[in-house]
Amino acid sequence: MRRKKMIFSIWEVLFAGVLCLVFLIALTGTQFNIAWYKVGFVTVIWLLCLTLLFVMLKKVESWLERYGKILFPLFCGIWAAALYAFSCFARNQPASDFAMVYEGALNYARGTEVYWPYFALWKNNYPLLLLLTSLIRLSDLLGFADPFYLILCLSVAMVIWSGICVFRLVGYAGKSTACQWMGILLFAGFLPCWGGTQNFYTDTMSLCFGIWACLLCQKAFEKAGGYGLAAGVVWGMGCSIKATVAISMVAVFLIVMMTMQWKQWLRLLLPVGAGFLLILGGGTVLWDQSPCAELEEERTAPLEFWLALGSVNNGSYRENREFASVCEAASGKEAKREIARSYIQENRKELFSLPRLISKTRCNFASGFFGLPDFQRSPGSFAYELFNDYGKYGGYVAMLATGYFYALLIFGILSGILGFRNLIRGGSPEWMILMTQLTIFGLMLFLMIWEANNRQLYNHMPWLALMGVFGISETLEGRTRK
Repeated sequence: MRRKKMIFSIWEVLFAGVLCLVFLIALTGTQFNIAWYKVGFVTVIWLLCLTLLFVMLKKVESWLERYGKILFPLFCGIWAAALYAFSCFARNQPASDFAMVYEGALNYARGTEVYWPYFALWKNNYPLLLLLTSLIRLSDLLGFADPFYLILCLSVAMVIWSGICVFRLVGYAGKSTACQWMGILLFAGFLPCWGGTQNFYTDTMSLCFGIWACLLCQKAFEKAGGYGLAAGVVWGMGCSIKATVAISMVAVFLIVMMTMQWKQWLRLLLPVGAGFLLILGGGTVLWDQSPCAELEEERTAPLEFWLALGSVNNGSYRENREFASVCEAASGKEAKREIARSYIQENRKELFSLPRLISKTRCNFASGFFGLPDFQRSPGSFAYELFNDYGKYGGYVAMLATGYFYALLIFGILSGILGFRNLIRGGSPEWMILMTQLTIFGLMLFLMIWEANNRQLYNHMPWLALMGVFGISETLEGRTRK
C-alpha cells in the first residue's frame, strides 16, 4: 500500500507539472495572435466567475436536492432545445473532411456514385459514413425534407447525454449535489459545443462514448450483470468513429489493475474486452465487404504517415502539406510507408528540439476553439462570424473560449497539487479523479506523438469538465478522499 501511495503521489506531481507547463506554453503563444495578457485577463475573469458560480450553487444546494427530480430534466430539456435551435440558426455549409463524408453519405444512401478512394485513403472516416448513411435513409423513410434535422437530433442527444454522464460520475466520486450541477454546467459552457454540434464529423459523433462507457464501468463495479460488456460495446462503437475514445478505456484499465486484486479486475476487464473486440470484429467484417477494401493496399494511409506528420515542424497537416501530398499520391501502402519513414529520418535531428516541441504544444493546446474554424468556412454566415478567427466576432469568441479552457487547466493543476497534499497527509486516492487525470494526460501525450490538431480536444470536453469540477470542489470544499 505504501508503494502504491508513493506511485500515486509521484503521479499527482507529474500531472500538475505537465498541466502547468502546457498552460504556460499555451498562454504565451495563444493562437490567432491573441496577446497573452488579454487571454490571461479573460482566464482570471473565468476563474472568478466559475468560483462564484460554485459558491452560489453551494448556497442553494438544499433547494437543488429537494427539487432536483424536477429541475434536472427541466434543465436538460431547455439545454437540448436551445442547442438544437442555435445549431439550426447557425447552420453552415459542410466544409473540409466533413463535406466529403456528408456528401458521400448522401450519395450512398440514395444510390448514386460515392468517391471510394477518399474513404480508402482515410479509413477512419468509413464507420462515420455508414452511420450517417443509415440516418439519412431513416430521415428519407420518415419524410424529412432535409436529413440534417434528424441527424442534428442525434448530435444534440449525444451532447446532453455526455452532460448527464458527467453529472452522474461526479456523484459517484462522492461529491456534493452542488458539484454535480457544477460539472454539467461546466460542460454546457463550452463554446465549441455550441458551434460544433451541427458538424457531424468524427469529433462530434464520438463525443459521448468514452464518458458513457466509464459510467457503465462504474455500474459494473457496483452490480453484477452486463454492464461491463455494455461498456466494451460502447467503447468499441466510439473507437470505430474516433480512435482517441480508447484513451479513457486505457485509463480505466490502469486504475483497475492498480487498485484491485487480479480476480476482481479480471471479472471487470474480460467482459469489457469481449464487448470491445466484438464491435471491432464486426467493423472489420463490414470493411472487408465494402468497396474500399479493394483499394486498401493501394490507397490507405499507414500508421507511419500519422507519426511522420507529428514528427516534423509543429506536427500539423498544414505545415507538412508537401509531404502529405506526396505520400497521398504514392501508389501502395508500402510506398507510403517508405516515404513516411524517410521523412522521419531526414528530420530526426529536430524531433526533440525545444522550439519544435513548444510549437507543437501551442498547435495542440493554445486555443479553446477545438478546431471550429476548420468547419466554419462560409464568409457572411452567422457561424462563420462567431466561430472563425477571421469572422467579425471570431477574435472575441476565441478569447472567451480559450480563457475558459485555460481556467479549467488551472483547476486541473490545483487538483494535482491538492491530490499530492492529501496523499502525503495519509489520505487515499480516489479512482474517479485519477481516471480523469489519466485520460487528460493520455490525450496530451497522444497529441505530442501523433498529428498535432487542436480539434482532437473536442470529444474530450466531458473529461475537461470533470477535471475542472474536481479541481474546484477540492479547492473550495476540500478532499473527499479519506
